Amino acid sequence: MNRNSSIQHEGDVLARSVKQLMLNRRQIICTGGALLASPFLALRQARAAAPSLRLTGVELLPIRATARTVWLFVRLRADNGLSGLGEASDAFGFANTTTANADTMRARLQLFFDLVRGGSPLDVERYRQRGMPLIKGDLVSATAFSAIEQAMWDLAGQALGVSTFSLFGGKVRQGSKTEAFVKASKVPVVVPLSGKTMEFDAGGKCTAGC
Repeated sequence: MNRNSSIQHEGDVLARSVKQLMLNRRQIICTGGALLASPFLALRQARAAAPSLRLTGVELLPIRATARTVWLFVRLRADNGLSGLGEASDAFGFANTTTANADTMRARLQLFFDLVRGGSPLDVERYRQRGMPLIKGDLVSATAFSAIEQAMWDLAGQALGVSTFSLFGGKVRQGSKTEAFVKASKVPVVVPLSGKTMEFDAGGKCTAGC
């Protein structure tokens, strides 16, 4: 093989190597792009397969926890019978929540619910964009706004048939340490993830299921 033939041969080998490298790079980019897009495509497909439910009502549920404490829970209802829960406690400080406080919270919840009435619980970001400007630094408004968003996430998970944490990136651990304390009362408390029920005496000491 003369010098010119050798140079031509090396050039052909180099050209084939570059071509193969470009093909491999294209495959990597296409595969990587598909992997990056897959969560969004999966969410879009899940949303398309979800039932077309609409929000129909909101309800405030005051729960007496202790002699001085009332917890405020919010129930958001959909037209297919599903309901989602949120919490609106401690909007009025640590003092005992009064009937007037509960009435104030109901009115504020109605204000924010009007933004999503007849809409889908899956449209959380749309609700946030419309609702956040109405908070204006007010704690009661912020609490009502948050409670409805929590309930929307709860309903979204039910509609898609997944745990709500799946909508925030998925589960990262099998369990979580939990401290439950309700002062001056004896109530059963279910520890999340374990399903374990515990009871506490008036001093806050665990008396059962510890």
